[in-house]
Amino acid sequence: MSIYWLVDSYQAFPLLVKVLISLCLLFTVLGITFFALSGYSRILASINNRRREKIKHRYIELIIPLIFEESGTKEAYDKALHSFRKEFLGKRGRRQLLLNVLVEQHDDLSGEAAQRVRQVYIDLELFKDSFAKLKDYQWHIKVKGIRELAQMQVSEASKNIEGFIDSKNTILAKEALLGLVQLREFKALAYINRYRYELSDWQMLSILEVLSSFDRENIPSFARWLDSEKNSMVIFCLRLIAVFHQREAEYQVVKLLENKERSIRKEAVRTMRALQLNNHVDLIVGIYQTETKDVRLEILGAVGDLSMGEQKQFLEGEFLQPDFEISFAAAEALMKTSYNSKNDFKQLSASFDETHTRIIDHVTHEMLKS
Repeated sequence: MSIYWLVDSYQAFPLLVKVLISLCLLFTVLGITFFALSGYSRILASINNRRREKIKHRYIELIIPLIFEESGTKEAYDKALHSFRKEFLGKRGRRQLLLNVLVEQHDDLSGEAAQRVRQVYIDLELFKDSFAKLKDYQWHIKVKGIRELAQMQVSEASKNIEGFIDSKNTILAKEALLGLVQLREFKALAYINRYRYELSDWQMLSILEVLSSFDRENIPSFARWLDSEKNSMVIFCLRLIAVFHQREAEYQVVKLLENKERSIRKEAVRTMRALQLNNHVDLIVGIYQTETKDVRLEILGAVGDLSMGEQKQFLEGEFLQPDFEISFAAAEALMKTSYNSKNDFKQLSASFDETHTRIIDHVTHEMLKS
């Protein structure tokens, strides 16, 4: 079968068949080309990844002596820095790889070792790369720069980062706020108050984790921000008051039980519970009937922790309610304050329905376990 025969056969086909054959050939070639390029890209990516890993291990080999060998002289340190500059810092990609390694090492270490990693970052002037990222037009590059400067505690960057908390890009604004907390510590609470967005629970948790690592001698009074117009700021400050046990904020916390926002009243009860403000048990029991279910559950938990048994009748009444969650919370509070065993519940009724029986079995079993 010759090529000429194939050509002649093709020419004899109707136009529609010719078009279909041509399209089949075209898509076949495109498919083969696509798979070839995909395979080449994967191979190239694998080669580049191995190359980066090799350079990364080389970086670590050079960094480790600078971090852990206390006997090293200044001459040896300077020589090692010179080696870094000559061998690795000429190319932008390698600079970023070294920067990544230093940030990772700083995050994994603490104390003097972490300070030495930071010093390498400063002496190699890699902070300039981080500052440059703040001017990039891409928001994710800005975020990377903020993280690097915050991780390496470049306090001078606060002014540069401050403007980003007003960004319309919520991710950039969140990262800027967290970075400021890392750099300014408790002073950053002023930035939180002017932050244009409401704080999410995840943000509160992240910021609280950072603040908990700082020296507690410099903690301000968080009560000053309890009159903020932002609900999330008030809730966050209540959580800070609870975590750092600022009992001097008692009056302001109790006052928030009158707040129109349900979430703030709920957090206020939770804070009173954390601060062990047992002189206000009658007050929270007094507002119980006018509250929503989630606040009532918080009140029942607080009564269980703060009461000395004087609210027994109130708790017994709530235990007999048909609502499972309310009944369960009241039963737990009774076991903490007034009851010692399953028999104590029998004084309320000769027999209980299946739901209340299960509740009694559970709370008494848990009490025996503890």
